[in-house]
Amino acid sequence: MIPEAPIYREDSCSEREVLAHLEACDEQFRPPLSARVELARYAGKIRARARTFEAWQGEVLAGLVAAYFDPAARSAYVTSVSVLPQFGRRGIARRLMEACLAHATRAGTTKVSLEVAAASPGAVSLYAQLGFEESGRSGENLFMTLTLKPAGSEREGTRW
Repeated sequence: MIPEAPIYREDSCSEREVLAHLEACDEQFRPPLSARVELARYAGKIRARARTFEAWQGEVLAGLVAAYFDPAARSAYVTSVSVLPQFGRRGIARRLMEACLAHATRAGTTKVSLEVAAASPGAVSLYAQLGFEESGRSGENLFMTLTLKPAGSEREGTRW
């Protein structure tokens, strides 16, 4: 049986759903996310302050990208990218990141940044394919940045 395609939505998940998703993805992070943050508090912060881009498989939050947008600074910070292990390698993370970048472009954001473990070559490769470039390092983590041209510029419509 061919699995049903995920449904993509924005800002529809609850704090409880974010928490359940992060708990299920915890060990995929390097080091585990729970070793760096208190998951319940982080889920609350995401739901209260971030814009979420979601992939749903039935009633299950299969994939999540959460980003904080600062309109005054025309910047965004991608705080979390995760896909449940059983839904991996289906292009969900790419599609969610593309939705996030499309929103950023429409919102006039010119700089999107994120932090990723150097020990996660698949994630580093995905971000590089999307145009992110390494902008620094801290311990085992890379900082990556993408410069966008706002909606209405010559880049509009070419990639996002």
